[in-house]
Amino acid sequence: RFSGSLEALPGASAYNPRPYAGTIAFPEGFDLTLGGAGNMTSLRLGSDDDCGYVFGDIVIHEGGLLEIDGNPMREDFFGGAASITADAVDVRTGGVLRASALGFDIGRSAPGNRGTPSASGGAHGGAGGGSALSYGSVVEPLNLGSGGSAGAGAGAVILTVAGRLTADGLIESCAPDLTSSSLYGGGAGGTLHVVAGHLAGAGTFLADGGKGVRNGGGGAVGDDRQFRARHAPDERLQLVGREAVRLLRRLGDHDRRGGLAAARQHEAGRFRRRTVPASRVARHV
Repeated sequence: RFSGSLEALPGASAYNPRPYAGTIAFPEGFDLTLGGAGNMTSLRLGSDDDCGYVFGDIVIHEGGLLEIDGNPMREDFFGGAASITADAVDVRTGGVLRASALGFDIGRSAPGNRGTPSASGGAHGGAGGGSALSYGSVVEPLNLGSGGSAGAGAGAVILTVAGRLTADGLIESCAPDLTSSSLYGGGAGGTLHVVAGHLAGAGTFLADGGKGVRNGGGGAVGDDRQFRARHAPDERLQLVGREAVRLLRRLGDHDRRGGLAAARQHEAGRFRRRTVPASRVARHV
């Protein structure tokens, strides 16, 4: 059991705040445990041009943190991240799986948006406050959130679990909220794309844009999320995000296993938190 530190750090500069680092390789099918007594507490996975990670079982205990870095060069320069494939994933209470603030940097955006104007929020699944076109798929989200004029965008969690995903902790891809700035605009939320054979737990999924300051853009709302899983009638999901569900549907003929597909896209609006039984989510359209 390893409880030390593994580092392959880059040498950042003013011209490139997020340069490439070295490589730490894990064997395919490796079981990963973070947090808890005697275990490594945190790990950030890099996203090279075409890499993905294949694990056996992933367990994130209280105090454990697994992050996935974003890469603006992926997905035709709309930005993306390495995918994670696992046999089973257990994010326990107090454990975190995230790509928050790991999207496009401050003032940078996907093609077609030409950066983010002063005092404006970044865009992704929804347009940013005061600026920028939305982009990305509500059905198969993959992209990073754009940076606002003062806040970075969020990254992407692209997770496929062959067996059971137990989510009692936090799975998120959020842009940071701003507290003070002369430019005001928050970044866009990122992507949560989660596919599992079975979904359980009472945790939280978040993909919110960052709040701006004063008359700023207020962050963009790039909340694209897909959950596809088998579920028991008594399981409950806590869905957190901004208003306006764009798509929420049962799986089609390609999956008759009692699965649930929920692709949610939220536009800017008042914050809302809901907890509903998984067996009834498809009614909330």
